[in-house]
Amino acid sequence: LDRDTGRQTLDLLFGLASRSGHALVIVTHDTEVAARCGRVLTLDGGVMLPLSPDRSR
Repeated sequence: LDRDTGRQTLDLLFGLASRSGHALVIVTHDTEVAARCGRVLTLDGGVMLPLSPDRSR
């Protein structure tokens, strides 16, 4: 997806998840997308890194 279409798609997905009360799981390498999420888990070489204190990252 181009940047604008990707943003519109994420807006739609976040809105649907919020209105329905469901969780939304996103896998991305895009830090701007990750910044929109309430919780970010990071994998490095297949190993989950500890959460950092800010925003449960």
